[in-house]
Amino acid sequence: DLFLYFCSLKISNMKKLGLYISILVLLTSVTSCTRTEKNYYPDGHVQSIIKYRMGKECGKSLYYFDVPNTLEMEVEMKHGKRNGEFKRYFKNGYMDTQCTYVNDSIEGVETMFAPNGIKTQEFTYKHGKKNGPHKAYHLMGEIKIEGNFKDDIPFGNCKYYIHNGFLFKDIAYNLEPESTNCFIKTNGEVKLSYQVISGNKKYI
Repeated sequence: DLFLYFCSLKISNMKKLGLYISILVLLTSVTSCTRTEKNYYPDGHVQSIIKYRMGKECGKSLYYFDVPNTLEMEVEMKHGKRNGEFKRYFKNGYMDTQCTYVNDSIEGVETMFAPNGIKTQEFTYKHGKKNGPHKAYHLMGEIKIEGNFKDDIPFGNCKYYIHNGFLFKDIAYNLEPESTNCFIKTNGEVKLSYQVISGNKKYI
């Protein structure tokens, strides 16, 4: 009787183990990509590598220039939408653009570069629109513009710099694009100030 009891216990555990394995296999098939598609240029080298699950793009999609083995873009996909890290490259291999997508909309900081690898611009996104700090740089890496956006519209103070960090212009943007205060500065000193109202310049 004791032997039969242990045998039945062993069979029961094996059934549970089999059930757990079946569930694991099912979850793996649901969450993983099931088909990989490769597209080619007329000369035969790879143009793109795209993964699909249930007919929609998933995982990391890769796109190549018409130069063999030269990556142009890589993007994380989920349920057919961009979700995750996005990278675009120049043909020389340097980064062009880097950002993060959430449900096909940019979220967080988008960084842009020049072909020599120097950072040129940074935008901050929220809900797919420019919201927050914006910076632009001269080709030698020095700050060129410092400002802010609100719902894709310049907002607040925007400062423009020439080389060596000298402030050249300071513009105060209102949310109403019809009215903007401008201050032209040289070496930090105000040389000229004016207000633009409905396209007309009024000196103040």
